Amino acid sequence: MKAGSVFAGFLTCPPGRHRAFNTWHDSDHRPENHGQIDHIYHSVRYVADARAIEARQVYPDGLADPAGEYFAMYWSVATPEQLLYDMTVVRERLRLLGRCEPINRDFRATWRDRLHVVDAHVPADSPVSADGVPLGPHAGVVVTLGEYPDELVGWVQRYDNEFVPRLLAAGDVAGMFSFMPMKEEDHHLFLHVWFVRNDPVAVQIRANEIEEALGAPLSTIHVRGAYQPISVGRYDTHE
Repeated sequence: MKAGSVFAGFLTCPPGRHRAFNTWHDSDHRPENHGQIDHIYHSVRYVADARAIEARQVYPDGLADPAGEYFAMYWSVATPEQLLYDMTVVRERLRLLGRCEPINRDFRATWRDRLHVVDAHVPADSPVSADGVPLGPHAGVVVTLGEYPDELVGWVQRYDNEFVPRLLAAGDVAGMFSFMPMKEEDHHLFLHVWFVRNDPVAVQIRANEIEEALGAPLSTIHVRGAYQPISVGRYDTHE
């Protein structure tokens, strides 16, 4: 795969700061990271509307409680370590210019990390490769931050051989990506991002039904939620 790593984060805004955050992210943060870091080739921000937030699964006092209204990703061909270093350098440059105030004022990350790209699945009849899925049109994503069960081998085999084919079979999932946190002490965690062609909430519900039908072993889900893309200049209802 082209992708070597991603930055991913769940973000939340205080009341009245949503438009300021979205404007800053589109006009400052994304342009500077793309402009100064040559290995970043794609970035995107998603939002959870009221219906998606109501349907969201959050483990109380878990790693992403609260998960927030937004989910953001930066895609890179470099390692997670290089991505972390270069994004930190850009942030420090902006801080010295007095342009990091929004980070402390308009939003906060409830969970974020730089992650390895572990695996990807696309339908057998997919017109694009796995690398093309994040860049192509899609209706949204379903994101799961989870923790592997003790019975790891059985769970991974079931996920790859039973869960993935069943979720792809309905035809409304364009691609399924698995990510591993950068630090070894966090390798008990996983992040799954599924790119969907239709209603992401419906895909989230179907995934839950498939997991229930398959039974144990089960992972611990810290958060699973549905998100829609945000285009530049078109913001959401969280004002």
